[in-house]
Amino acid sequence: MKKASLLITFLFLSALVSAQSAGGLNYLLDNYSIMNPARSYNQMAGQQYNTPDYYNHPDFGKLTFDAPYNKEVVEVLSKRTADERYYVDLTDPAFFYIQKSAKPINYFHLGQWLAIDPSISLHAPGVYKALRQPNPTGLNFNTTSTWLENGSSQLSFNNYKLTVVNGAGISTVYQANWANYQVGNFGVYFTNIFPNIDMKIMFNEGSVKSDFIIKASFAGNKKLIFTDNTSGSGLSYFQSTGLLGEYFIGDILVTNSSNLPAFTIKKADSYDQSGSKQRWYNAYKINGNAIDLLIDSAQINTPGIVYPLILDPLVTVAGPVAGAGILGSLLSPAVCSQNLTVSYPGGTTPWDFSASWVVQTNFCCSSFIDCWMSEAQVRINSSCGGQTPVAPSVWVCLGCNNFGNWNPTLPFSSSGCQSMMQCYTPSCLAQNMVFTFNLNRTYCANTSGCNCSWATNDCSYLNSWNVTLQGRSMEVLGNTAGNGSTTQAATCYGSVTMNPNPQYGITPLSFLWSPGGQITPTHTFSPTSPGNNVFTCNVTDACGTVRVATFTITNNCVLPIELKDYTASYNGNHTNIKWTTASEKNAEYFTVERSINGSDYVLLEKIPAAINSTSQKNYSSKDFSPNKKGVNYYRLKQFDVGGNEKFSKVITVDIFEEVLEVKLIPNPASTDLDIELSDNFIGKTVNIELHDIMGKKHILKQNIHIHSETRTTHLNLTALPKGMYFVNVITEDFTIYKNKLIKL
Repeated sequence: MKKASLLITFLFLSALVSAQSAGGLNYLLDNYSIMNPARSYNQMAGQQYNTPDYYNHPDFGKLTFDAPYNKEVVEVLSKRTADERYYVDLTDPAFFYIQKSAKPINYFHLGQWLAIDPSISLHAPGVYKALRQPNPTGLNFNTTSTWLENGSSQLSFNNYKLTVVNGAGISTVYQANWANYQVGNFGVYFTNIFPNIDMKIMFNEGSVKSDFIIKASFAGNKKLIFTDNTSGSGLSYFQSTGLLGEYFIGDILVTNSSNLPAFTIKKADSYDQSGSKQRWYNAYKINGNAIDLLIDSAQINTPGIVYPLILDPLVTVAGPVAGAGILGSLLSPAVCSQNLTVSYPGGTTPWDFSASWVVQTNFCCSSFIDCWMSEAQVRINSSCGGQTPVAPSVWVCLGCNNFGNWNPTLPFSSSGCQSMMQCYTPSCLAQNMVFTFNLNRTYCANTSGCNCSWATNDCSYLNSWNVTLQGRSMEVLGNTAGNGSTTQAATCYGSVTMNPNPQYGITPLSFLWSPGGQITPTHTFSPTSPGNNVFTCNVTDACGTVRVATFTITNNCVLPIELKDYTASYNGNHTNIKWTTASEKNAEYFTVERSINGSDYVLLEKIPAAINSTSQKNYSSKDFSPNKKGVNYYRLKQFDVGGNEKFSKVITVDIFEEVLEVKLIPNPASTDLDIELSDNFIGKTVNIELHDIMGKKHILKQNIHIHSETRTTHLNLTALPKGMYFVNVITEDFTIYKNKLIKL
């Protein structure tokens, strides 16, 4: 078995792996050398889904890179907990996402939940920092070093020089060359930081991982010594094994001025590209605040090394950030399993599933032979019977023939992902969804601690995982914004059927058409006059969610006459209907018709026409019994000498001889609201509804009979979120009196 070389490494969430993915998996590739734009959402979108309390939140307008993959979203900051975030899709607002993690993804600071984000960004010339985490990290080109904080302690490191000792014992010292680099969101890549050696530095939560990539052989030399000139106020360095002042293989513990553990420099190792499943452990030596990392003659001159050779040190915060894992693995077909429970909100339809995880592989406990990432196998189940990927497949890291961190993202709609959610029954009540992560491996026996215990399993083990659930709320006419509209063409006297096509609402559904008041799922209309007709259908699901479908019906109806004027007016006693024709062709007579609902018409009068005319003709009719409590619809029906008939456009006259008034006291209101109706409501029966601006019904009071002692209805608004609402008072004839309410 080979020796191991020095490694300073972080053992937390998102180590970056250059590896092929199994079908459907995505990887965070090369973001140590590619600076992608920070993810964000605009202020208007943020204000639409967040209350004013959060407009000054430090994370308002910001997203982390692990927000729902490939989605334009806004986060609802009020829903944050230590391990959960909630998002709304800006492209398709009927979609929302719940992100739940097995480890904290937010931390509590100064009374607010802040997102943990280990990505670095430019803060000053040559200075990059990752401050949005409990243990900030940074990269400073001016001092050629990185740094890591733990409380009031800061450790600066990665300030290297290289000493090459040749076969004659002569030493050549090289200072690190930081001139050729590429910076990414999670690290930096240096080309030829030393002759024939590249360096990659990666930033994760609470850790900084550094890889020296030795591209060519140093055979013939005695040793390579990488010396890191670290610094930090009040820090002391302790080796875990060996004699003081000598080389040793193990961890280095760094304590603060109170002699408490602050940082750990992990035991270093190195590996080549031969695929031998063996590695070297590399030795450290502590010289004050300088730490030497050794590649000795035995390793340099080992026959058959396939370059590049990777020397892999890691520095981490001492304590739970780096040390917390979840579970180990077993040799296939046995599995180790861990559950994650998510509370899914009522009133929406479970739709799709996404996940990400960090599986770390190291060495087989019984033989100390390397365990490869390609040997780990993952399957995830949901408690309702879903599974990803679809059996008998498993998720694997194809071609990842080395040890390290396997950190993929499983996109929505991948194999089996929709089955993970759609096997749950939609409900108006919140429901707990349980997801089970199953991990096993294809190599290494279940001995010497290589079992389901994370603490003893060094072969393959789960460090973290999280799921993102996608749900969708009710929509009509295929519009993922919720409400929808459409235009349909109809032939004159033909019929057209309007269908709001509601989807993803919680059944049973109710329908209300306007004009007309029909309560059927569809509505059929026959146009008989030119002009557009507009209909709306309010669809309400079992949870009170309301969506509005709007239909505009066009037609090809043509009048046998050319109308110049067509008016109707109420004089306090009757309605005067007047019209003027500019020309008439084969017009025999008119009928005047009235409707009080826009659908059902009655004949008022039959009036002879001029048959043929090219001069102006004036006509009139009177309606002595109009509807005096609402809208009157009037139309002309025209008959030609051949018996064909056509309709004019519909005109309306609004008559309200009694004034019905609704008062909201107070407005704005915070906890209590009185709805006061005027005397004209006495004797009527009404329904009172309170909707938010999205159309969702929050309060409903039905069949309230109004008499002199009950003209005021009280509502308790305590449980109602702040914002703008609409109070609707609906009478028996479906007349709606709408008032705007501001809830403080």
